[in-house]
Amino acid sequence: MPQVELLKIFLASPSDVSKERNYVEEVVEEINRTTALSKGVMLQVVRSEKNAYPSFGQGGQAALNSQIGNMDEYELFVGIMWNRLGTPTPRAESGTVEEYERAVAAFEQNGKPDIWFYFREAAAQLNSESELEQRGKVLAFKRKVQKKALTHDYKKPIDFRERFRQGLSLWLDRQANQNPESSSQNDTTPSQTQFLNKIEGGEVGKIVSIYHSGDVTIN
Repeated sequence: MPQVELLKIFLASPSDVSKERNYVEEVVEEINRTTALSKGVMLQVVRSEKNAYPSFGQGGQAALNSQIGNMDEYELFVGIMWNRLGTPTPRAESGTVEEYERAVAAFEQNGKPDIWFYFREAAAQLNSESELEQRGKVLAFKRKVQKKALTHDYKKPIDFRERFRQGLSLWLDRQANQNPESSSQNDTTPSQTQFLNKIEGGEVGKIVSIYHSGDVTIN
């Protein structure tokens, strides 16, 4: 079986874009079923609300950062926002902002991860001062991101799904072109089930993973 390349992708977002989070998983499952193995990769979604473990002695985001590891271990950073910036941390306006800033620092030092940021532009009912404040912070943060990167706007979660699917497919094509050995599969390419069995048996040491930080509340 050809080598399966490790391409870790970090997903960061506050709590008001849960539909988009779910669509990320759907897109990854679709790519796993159709094209991932032919490109020499397998995608695995990791979300902190499902996969992160409790930790004592550090602030919530600091503990999460420790579990996440260094951002230069990831090939792609994907951020999503709508009306919430997220919960503040001791180091940044929110956990999502802190993760973005860590990704930017890693990119400037090591040339990775690639950074994508999606903003939902659909109108929402903002009925409290705190909600209006959060929306204002998102707009200010978007302007900050746009000084360094091209952002992606969308109206509805289903629009995000299509844009993300297209973007991820093109990105994987580029990765395969940069490393043709990982994509030189033949008729012996295993099924998804066979591949996962090899992972569980320790035969495959590399896997593509998407880590989702969620919106961590820090008390």
